[in-house]
Amino acid sequence: MTRFLPQFAAKSLSELRLSARLGVIAAILIVETLTRALILDGLSVDLGGAEFNDARHWLFRFCIAYAGAFTILAYFSRRSHRTNPDPWESRPPVRLMALLVHGVSLLALELWSAQLYQGKFQISLILFSTVWSVASTICVVSLFATLAPLRAWWGVLLSTRPAGIHALLPAAVALLAFKGSQTLWASATSVTFWLVRVVLKPFYPMLRTDTVTQTLSTDHFAVTVTSACSGLEGVALILVFCTAWLWYFRDDFYFPRSLIVVPLAAVAIFVLNAFRIGALLAIGDAGYARIASVGFHSQAGWISFNCVALTFAVVARGSPWLNRRIQHAVAVPARSETLIAEQVNPAAPYLMPFLTILAVGMLTRAVTADFDSFYPLRFACAAAALWVFRETYRSLNWHFSWRGPCAGAATCLIWVLMSNQLIASHGPPEELSGASAAARFTWIFFRAAGSILTVPVAEELAFRGYLLRRLMGRDFDTLPFHCVRWPALLLSACAFGVGHGQLWLPSILAGVVYGFLAKRTGTLGESVAAHATTNALLAAYVLKNDQWQLW
Repeated sequence: MTRFLPQFAAKSLSELRLSARLGVIAAILIVETLTRALILDGLSVDLGGAEFNDARHWLFRFCIAYAGAFTILAYFSRRSHRTNPDPWESRPPVRLMALLVHGVSLLALELWSAQLYQGKFQISLILFSTVWSVASTICVVSLFATLAPLRAWWGVLLSTRPAGIHALLPAAVALLAFKGSQTLWASATSVTFWLVRVVLKPFYPMLRTDTVTQTLSTDHFAVTVTSACSGLEGVALILVFCTAWLWYFRDDFYFPRSLIVVPLAAVAIFVLNAFRIGALLAIGDAGYARIASVGFHSQAGWISFNCVALTFAVVARGSPWLNRRIQHAVAVPARSETLIAEQVNPAAPYLMPFLTILAVGMLTRAVTADFDSFYPLRFACAAAALWVFRETYRSLNWHFSWRGPCAGAATCLIWVLMSNQLIASHGPPEELSGASAAARFTWIFFRAAGSILTVPVAEELAFRGYLLRRLMGRDFDTLPFHCVRWPALLLSACAFGVGHGQLWLPSILAGVVYGFLAKRTGTLGESVAAHATTNALLAAYVLKNDQWQLW
């Protein structure tokens, strides 16, 4: 088994084109960077003063911007100036020995960094820079050498020589834009403060405002508009969403007129942020200060973003002025039935149960404080969503063998061991402990039922049934799990881990296990059985040992 996994991974990677392997390298580097940040969390070292540390951070940002710009320019330049043969399309062999060098150098670098950041020894700035640069270079070069011989990557560089120089300009512009955007925080905060005051004044005539501290207060509650409340984060998120969404559906829309969606959505999310802050003050003034400062404050921003994104997506898709498919449907009525059939979204049965859990959870947490007392509503809505698409699910393979429960039990063990290192343990929430016996039993019953029944099915439908195969192609619903490649498996596992907060690392490992089961057995039922087993054992562990941080 220990020899089978590396050989299987090497065979799967060898079937990928060199352009796809570049995405695998990016995913690995992202995971390793996040892991390093987790290991060195809370530690700091000051070798060269504030100027040196600031230069390090900006150099890192420039490297990220340059890598992105180079990748984009190289990709488009190879499409417009193809060489014969195209080095991007080659499939050179994978070398697992280079992966050993990468692992050893990465481990040495992390151990050395941890010792340095903990102050175990002193080191000069020159020696620090030298060792860091050499070790980092070995890590990166050995990773590239793992995915393909270095001569293959050199051939790619030679075929895209202009891109290496041209990428300097957009990277520098992106860095200057990021630096310049920081000056917008103060102005945006002032505008948001003014908007909130305009919104609240008709309802609170005695509202007190302090323009120096940018605080709005009543007799019972006060809100200070800081830079984090300026609304620029929401604007950035909506800009990224609209840009990605328009690019994805670029064949459906008229350009450049459809680009009007981008500024309109940005203005809408900025204005809605002012109403969010006003609602926060109103909730706190009504006597629900804890809900306002904890639940509503943490969830209202995401609720606003989702509402704006969904509204503009629906309006744009249904507008004949923006959507060429709607215009075509009006012009050719004879094909209306075909067009309606084409508009049926095959992703809905896979995504709606999971999105329902997210949406209901977001709303219930917004009207509660630390404890989500409305969790049974999340279970009921998820079960209803699964029931709506029950006919579609009949065509899926839900069979499983002993592999699923065994893999789920092993995943639970890894989850518990890693979680003890990542988060502090604590007992049940005070609100639950203080509730009546009947209320406590009801909440625990639905919490366990959700973990074992609805959540595994909904998450496996979304991440393995949809995303794992969608990363391979548009016709995901007809793609057998056996055809899934390792890059898609790793990316879907990373997406699965992002949604689990501080436990993102064990979640990624669990996602890899569940995805491998689906790929190996060709059934979704195997991964669902493993997921349900993991959650069932975790529920038993939580209730028996009072380890409520896992819930």
